[in-house]
Amino acid sequence: MRKIFMSIAAMGFAVFMGSCGTGSKTANVNLAGEWNIVDVNGEAVSADAKPFLGLDMAGKRLYGNAGCNRVMGVVEYDSVQPGKIRFTSVGATRMMCPEMETEGKVLAALDKIAGYSGTEDKLVLVDAEGNNVMTMAKRKAAEVSLNSLEGEWTLVSVGGETLGEMENTPFLAFNVAEKRVHGNAGCNMVNGNLVQEEGNPASLKFDQMISTMMSCPNMDTEGKIMEALGKVRSFAIDADGNLSLLDENGQEVEFEFLDVIEFEGTEYIVLIENDEDADEVVILQINQIDEETEEYVSIDDEDTLNKVFELFKKKYEGDINFE
Repeated sequence: MRKIFMSIAAMGFAVFMGSCGTGSKTANVNLAGEWNIVDVNGEAVSADAKPFLGLDMAGKRLYGNAGCNRVMGVVEYDSVQPGKIRFTSVGATRMMCPEMETEGKVLAALDKIAGYSGTEDKLVLVDAEGNNVMTMAKRKAAEVSLNSLEGEWTLVSVGGETLGEMENTPFLAFNVAEKRVHGNAGCNMVNGNLVQEEGNPASLKFDQMISTMMSCPNMDTEGKIMEALGKVRSFAIDADGNLSLLDENGQEVEFEFLDVIEFEGTEYIVLIENDEDADEVVILQINQIDEETEEYVSIDDEDTLNKVFELFKKKYEGDINFE
């Protein structure tokens, strides 16, 4: 069964300004799109890892895969003088794979990147001293049509948050000929209609979605899935055949990763909604299901929640205004 990533909100962004010497290959470089990582610090990456970065320049969003885990973050670039770029608020899922060396190199390199040069098909990312940090080759964009959705897709994440263990495996099955969709949101069966805008092959909307009314232990996640389905307006399929369902802004990330805080032997993930007016963080407990899967669950103990938040505040005192 193929994989589907679903999201429902836009990510904020920052643009930093500064002078830089622009090389002859920066002014006309189109950074947008997906790029296969060819080498890091001059060393070729493992062909099996297949790491890549996606640059959503309109949404100022970084996404991709570091070799095992999905990565996400914010793209900061100088819109006046091309040649400078940074990746901030970089986060990653936390699966374990047999080969993690490539991923470690990729994630470390992302922190060093300060500029770029390149051509239509090749992009070189450099550090503040101009040293080559990462070389990437442009991925060919997959042709998009509603027929590409035919069949069943496993739901992997919602709003950038990897789904944990649920009563049933969430999935969507598309019947393109009848313009119908059915599936499971983790507990209840869902079904509805597919709608497209005329002349827009990447548009997608779910109409008249209904579900059964059973009750299961983890209903919060199902609620997020149903909410996300109601906000889908388009779709995209990457070079690996993964499907993303996007909101009206074409964004794929709902929450920005801030940090992982450890408290009394347990890890907690700290997130913030990607909205410029957001002023509250979300703290969830990380439960490891197996070597490749983890789930994020709400914290029932208010005392634990407050203590984790105090640790987070202490760590970022001076960097974040908590008043």
